[in-house]
Amino acid sequence: MITSFRIRGFRGFDDFELSELRQINLLVGENNGGKTSILEAIHLLQSQGSPSAIRAAMYRRGEVYREGNEGERPRPHLDVCHLFHGHQIAGGAEFRLDSSGKLRDRTLEVSVLEPSDYENKDVYQIDLPPSLEGSNILFFGGSPEPVTAVLVLTSKDGLSVEQLDRFERSNTGEDPLPVFFVTTETQSAEFLARHWEGVALTEEEDLLIKALQVLEPRVERIALLGDRPFFRSSKSGVIVRLKGERTPVPLGSMGDGMWRMLTLVLATIRSQNGILLVDEIDTGLHHTTMSDMWRLVISTAQRLNVQVFATTHSLDCVNSLANVIAEEETPAETVTIQRVEKERSKAVAYSENEVVVAANRGTEMR
Repeated sequence: MITSFRIRGFRGFDDFELSELRQINLLVGENNGGKTSILEAIHLLQSQGSPSAIRAAMYRRGEVYREGNEGERPRPHLDVCHLFHGHQIAGGAEFRLDSSGKLRDRTLEVSVLEPSDYENKDVYQIDLPPSLEGSNILFFGGSPEPVTAVLVLTSKDGLSVEQLDRFERSNTGEDPLPVFFVTTETQSAEFLARHWEGVALTEEEDLLIKALQVLEPRVERIALLGDRPFFRSSKSGVIVRLKGERTPVPLGSMGDGMWRMLTLVLATIRSQNGILLVDEIDTGLHHTTMSDMWRLVISTAQRLNVQVFATTHSLDCVNSLANVIAEEETPAETVTIQRVEKERSKAVAYSENEVVVAANRGTEMR
C-alpha cells in the first residue's frame, strides 16, 4: 500500500506531495486543480511506465494530433509535451514520480534526451534505424525497472501511436501490478466482457448483483451475451433479470447509474492486491445511493486488499463517506480525504475522525 506519493515536473505539478495515505483515499479540490493528474501519475508509476498508461491518459484528454507524408493517410500521434510541467520538452525536460509504501518504494523518471545526449556513451547508447537518427527520445528509468527503456519521438516531438501498438503487441504480459483506472465515461459491454470471466460463477458475482440492487432491488441475475459480437460492443450486451418480470431487461435501459455501480464493483474486484483509481466516483449516482456505494467499495477493498484513490467535486459524496465512517465503525487508518490546492505543495490530509467532525459542522472540505 502506498503511504506517500510525490510528483515532480508532471503536468501541472512542479513539486507536489501526498502523505498519510490509507486504503481509501478521496481527493477533493477545485476544478483544474490536478486531481485527475494525480490519478494518472499513480497509474503511470504503478504500471512501471507502461506506454499503454501514457496512451490512455493522453487519449482521454484529446492530446492527439494527426500527421503523415503527402499522399498517405494521416496517423495519430500523442503530443507528449503536455505530460511535462509547463507543456515544454525542450532543454532536457523530465518528470519524476516517487511512492513510499509498506511493501517497497517505487520511482519512475521520464526524460527527453536529444541526439547529442544519447549519442554520448556516458549518458546512454542506443542503435536507432536510419530513418529515426537525430530524433529525440523519451528515456525511462527508475525502480523497479520500467517496462520499456526508450520511446522514439517524431521530428515534431510527437509519439507515434503506431509505435505504441507495436510495443503492446510484442509485450504480451499484463501490467506489473494490478492497477485499474475507471474514467468518468460510461464503459461499454466490451469493457465489462473483458473482465467478466474472472468473476462469473464465483462468489464475487454476488457482489455485482448486490451492487445493482442498491439502485434496483428487484435485480436477481445478470448475464453477458458474450457469443454475439454486436451485443458485446453495445449496452444491449448486458442483461438483467428482474423479480416479477418474464423477460430479461438490457442493463442500458435502466440508466447510467446502474452501469456506473456495476463498473465500480467489477473494477474493485479485478484490482485485487493492487490499486483502483476512480475519476469522479459519484458520476451517474444520485446522492441517496452514495452511502451504499461507499459501503460496497470499502468492504470489497478491505476483503480483497485493494487501495482506492478516487476524486469528487460533490459535497454529497464527501458527506456520504463521512456518514459511512460514523455508522459502520470503520477501522482506524482506513480512510482519508486529501484536499488538493493549487497554491500548496502538499495536500491537506483529513483522518476519519476529522472527516466526520468536519461533515457534522458543515465545514467545507472541497
